[in-house]
Amino acid sequence: MKLDGVITRFELLGLGDSQVRQVSVRPKDAECDLEVDCAVVLPDGAANIFSPDAVALEPAVLCFSGVRSLSFTPAGFELNATIVGSKAVLTAAGDAIEFQFQLTGGLTQDGFLVTLRITASGFDLRHRSEL
Repeated sequence: MKLDGVITRFELLGLGDSQVRQVSVRPKDAECDLEVDCAVVLPDGAANIFSPDAVALEPAVLCFSGVRSLSFTPAGFELNATIVGSKAVLTAAGDAIEFQFQLTGGLTQDGFLVTLRITASGFDLRHRSEL
Protein backbone atom coordinates (compact mmCIF):
# COMPACT_ATOMS: atom_id res chain seq x y z
CA MET A 1 0.00 0.00 0.00
CA LYS A 2 1.32 3.42 -0.88
CA LEU A 3 2.08 5.75 2.00
CA ASP A 4 -0.80 8.09 1.08
CA GLY A 5 -3.17 5.14 1.51
CA VAL A 6 -1.71 4.44 4.96
CA ILE A 7 -2.34 8.06 5.96
CA THR A 8 -5.91 7.92 4.65
CA ARG A 9 -6.53 4.75 6.69
CA PHE A 10 -5.07 6.39 9.81
CA GLU A 11 -7.36 9.38 9.36
CA LEU A 12 -10.36 7.03 9.73
CA LEU A 13 -9.41 6.31 13.35
CA GLY A 14 -11.07 8.10 16.22
CA LEU A 15 -8.57 8.16 19.08
CA GLY A 16 -9.57 11.35 20.91
CA ASP A 17 -9.98 10.91 24.68
CA SER A 18 -8.53 7.40 24.52
CA GLN A 19 -6.08 6.45 27.24
CA VAL A 20 -2.65 5.05 26.39
CA ARG A 21 -2.26 1.83 28.33
CA GLN A 22 1.14 0.69 27.12
CA VAL A 23 3.88 1.43 24.60
CA SER A 24 5.98 -1.56 23.47
CA VAL A 25 9.08 -1.19 21.34
CA ARG A 26 10.85 -4.04 19.55
CA PRO A 27 13.99 -2.50 17.98
CA LYS A 28 15.24 -5.76 16.44
CA ASP A 29 11.97 -6.15 14.51
CA ALA A 30 11.54 -2.39 13.85
CA GLU A 31 8.09 -2.57 15.44
CA CYS A 32 6.22 -0.57 18.05
CA ASP A 33 2.79 -1.14 19.60
CA LEU A 34 0.61 1.55 21.12
CA GLU A 35 -2.12 -0.01 23.26
CA VAL A 36 -5.12 2.23 23.94
CA ASP A 37 -8.33 1.63 25.85
CA CYS A 38 -10.47 2.38 22.77
CA ALA A 39 -10.13 3.12 19.06
CA VAL A 40 -13.07 3.86 16.80
CA VAL A 41 -12.89 2.99 13.11
CA LEU A 42 -14.95 5.45 11.10
CA PRO A 43 -16.57 4.43 7.84
CA ASP A 44 -15.48 6.43 4.78
CA GLY A 45 -17.12 9.83 4.85
CA ALA A 46 -18.29 9.63 8.47
CA ALA A 47 -18.07 12.96 10.23
CA ASN A 48 -17.57 11.70 13.79
CA ILE A 49 -17.28 8.75 16.13
CA PHE A 50 -21.03 8.70 16.76
CA SER A 51 -21.80 7.48 13.24
CA PRO A 52 -24.02 4.39 13.47
CA ASP A 53 -21.55 2.55 11.21
CA ALA A 54 -18.49 3.31 13.36
CA VAL A 55 -16.82 0.28 14.96
CA ALA A 56 -15.20 0.54 18.40
CA LEU A 57 -12.36 -1.74 19.45
CA GLU A 58 -11.91 -1.88 23.23
CA PRO A 59 -9.03 -2.24 24.01
CA ALA A 60 -7.12 -1.69 20.79
CA VAL A 61 -3.51 -1.89 19.70
CA LEU A 62 -1.94 0.14 16.92
CA CYS A 63 0.90 -2.00 15.59
CA PHE A 64 3.50 0.06 13.73
CA SER A 65 5.88 -1.60 11.27
CA GLY A 66 9.08 -0.40 9.66
CA VAL A 67 9.70 1.83 12.68
CA ARG A 68 12.62 4.21 12.28
CA SER A 69 12.24 6.32 15.40
CA LEU A 70 10.17 7.03 18.47
CA SER A 71 10.34 10.36 20.29
CA PHE A 72 8.55 12.59 22.74
CA THR A 73 8.60 16.38 22.67
CA PRO A 74 9.33 18.35 24.61
CA ALA A 75 12.27 16.43 26.01
CA GLY A 76 11.96 15.60 29.68
CA PHE A 77 8.28 14.73 29.35
CA GLU A 78 5.79 13.50 31.88
CA LEU A 79 4.03 10.24 31.11
CA ASN A 80 0.74 11.65 29.88
CA ALA A 81 -1.99 9.18 29.05
CA THR A 82 -4.91 10.95 27.35
CA ILE A 83 -4.84 11.31 23.55
CA VAL A 84 -6.30 14.69 22.60
CA GLY A 85 -5.24 14.70 18.96
CA SER A 86 -3.56 12.56 16.34
CA LYS A 87 -2.41 12.87 12.76
CA ALA A 88 -0.13 11.25 10.22
CA VAL A 89 2.10 13.13 7.76
CA LEU A 90 4.71 12.13 5.23
CA THR A 91 8.29 12.74 6.29
CA ALA A 92 10.22 15.44 4.42
CA ALA A 93 11.90 12.76 2.30
CA GLY A 94 8.50 11.21 1.51
CA ASP A 95 9.67 7.70 2.32
CA ALA A 96 7.98 7.17 5.69
CA ILE A 97 5.11 8.47 7.81
CA GLU A 98 5.34 10.40 11.05
CA PHE A 99 2.42 9.36 13.26
CA GLN A 100 1.81 12.04 15.89
CA PHE A 101 -0.17 11.73 19.10
CA GLN A 102 -0.82 14.75 21.31
CA LEU A 103 -1.03 13.55 24.91
CA THR A 104 -2.22 15.46 27.95
CA GLY A 105 -2.47 14.86 31.65
CA GLY A 106 0.85 16.02 33.04
CA LEU A 107 1.11 17.71 36.40
CA THR A 108 3.28 20.68 35.44
CA GLN A 109 2.77 23.50 32.96
CA ASP A 110 5.78 22.43 30.88
CA GLY A 111 4.73 18.78 30.83
CA PHE A 112 0.97 19.13 30.49
CA LEU A 113 0.93 18.57 26.71
CA VAL A 114 3.45 16.35 24.96
CA THR A 115 3.67 14.83 21.49
CA LEU A 116 4.59 11.21 20.84
CA ARG A 117 6.04 10.77 17.34
CA ILE A 118 6.47 7.38 15.71
CA THR A 119 8.15 7.38 12.30
CA ALA A 120 7.25 4.17 10.46
CA SER A 121 6.21 2.74 7.11
CA GLY A 122 2.80 1.46 8.18
CA PHE A 123 0.41 0.30 10.88
CA ASP A 124 -2.32 -2.20 11.65
CA LEU A 125 -5.13 -1.85 14.14
CA ARG A 126 -6.08 -4.88 16.19
CA HIS A 127 -8.26 -5.75 19.11
CA ARG A 128 -6.10 -6.60 22.11
CA SER A 129 -7.42 -10.19 22.09
CA GLU A 130 -5.94 -10.75 18.59
CA LEU A 131 -2.34 -10.48 19.83
